[in-house]
Amino acid sequence: VALSKSGTLLQELTLEHEDKAMELEAQLAAECAKGGALGKELAALKAASGDAAKSAFLLKEAVEAKEGLLREGEKLMQDRQTMEKGMKALRKQLETKDKEIEHKKNSLDKAENRMRDMESAIAAAGSLSKHSEESIAQVRASSQDAARKLLASEKERAAYAVKAEAMERAATDLQTERDAAEQRARDAVR
Repeated sequence: VALSKSGTLLQELTLEHEDKAMELEAQLAAECAKGGALGKELAALKAASGDAAKSAFLLKEAVEAKEGLLREGEKLMQDRQTMEKGMKALRKQLETKDKEIEHKKNSLDKAENRMRDMESAIAAAGSLSKHSEESIAQVRASSQDAARKLLASEKERAAYAVKAEAMERAATDLQTERDAAEQRARDAVR
């Protein structure tokens, strides 16, 4: 149950991350369009103004602001792509771990069933032979080994889930950086 909740949580986080990534792309395109509009606006100001030095200075500031926005946009896009690759790898690892855990649970169930069947057969026979005791010991040992492996797999899966949460926080940080870059660009234009 905890595994399916973790898987569901990871899927929800992945969908949220993908939605945020699409929003970032749309906002980046909007910022590029705003940069182009700023360039046109500055050109119009230059034509309206008789002061060539002031116009050149404003144009230079606008160009620098636009270039800064484009650089920050590229960096954010690269960060997003890196994060997407990491999320894809994590999803694949979680999927593999889920299959591994399911396989180990099935093996453990089979071993426990075999052990119960053997104990029942021995109890019905009324006496334990040395061979039967050894068989039961082997089944118990394999059951305990399967339980240990299952626990280790569940711990690994939990570690992957923690990594996925960290990547989600990083996506939020990227969104904050992008918003700050947008504000700096607006301030530079003013």
